[in-house]
Amino acid sequence: MRFQESPWYIKLWRYRWYLLVPFWSLKYYLFQFIDAFPLTWNQCFNIAKGEARYKMGWIYTYEELKRQIIK
Repeated sequence: MRFQESPWYIKLWRYRWYLLVPFWSLKYYLFQFIDAFPLTWNQCFNIAKGEARYKMGWIYTYEELKRQIIK
């Protein structure tokens, strides 16, 4: 079930993944194995936020993406 269409109690349960974002960001920032392209803290934070949204089931349809791009 998509996050956007879930009832409030399921959304509340899925928001628990956002609690781990600072820890994942720190993990990505401290343990960078690619020396040729070091990541900034902001990039690590965005990667961790994307991972949390993936686990939450935050999925966009084609129509939603199209509306966002055309704006």
